[in-house]
Amino acid sequence: MNKIYQKMYLKEKNPAKSVLDRFMNTVILRSRNSESHPLSFKRAGFTLIELLVVVLIIGILAAIALPQYERAVMRSRVAEILVTMRSVMPAMEEYCLANPDGEMNFSSLSVSYETQKRDNTAEFLITASGYGYVIMGNIGRGINCSSYLNNMSGLGFMGVLLTKPFEGDIESMTETDKDLVLLIRVSRDGAKICVSIRKNACREAGLTEGVI
Repeated sequence: MNKIYQKMYLKEKNPAKSVLDRFMNTVILRSRNSESHPLSFKRAGFTLIELLVVVLIIGILAAIALPQYERAVMRSRVAEILVTMRSVMPAMEEYCLANPDGEMNFSSLSVSYETQKRDNTAEFLITASGYGYVIMGNIGRGINCSSYLNNMSGLGFMGVLLTKPFEGDIESMTETDKDLVLLIRVSRDGAKICVSIRKNACREAGLTEGVI
């Protein structure tokens, strides 16, 4: 077949002078030559080895980046807890100075908070993301102002970081460890104590491990 096309366009001794004839001559001969020699086409696509190398590189990058991402998310959620605590401390000071023998809870403060909630046993503040909450005292039942004012390093309230957004009541969340990541206590003088419920959680959050 190739020879037929060659005879059709090359039978004359003098090559065609028009642009169209030269173009048709080149295109048809090349197309017929490519059909008879398919391997002459430039290879398209990727080999299996090339694809495996790409997958391997992506896997290595993911193994490095994912733990860093999780650590950054945890630190941002811990920061939410600390910001919530710091926002409450001035109101706590104000209340206890005015009521040195009183019992203090969130509802007794002069400031109301949008995230303030109450269940059957305790009052608490939920963080903006919902992955943590703050309570006064050990189980959210309030703090005695006398003991709070007489001890600058006294542990005023506690923040709790969760693995999922808060649902339910305080007691059901604090009785099980499966949803708890870490606990943070902040004293009156601003000192922080962190306890890991999940292994190395305090260190990953950038806090110093301690004992409550």
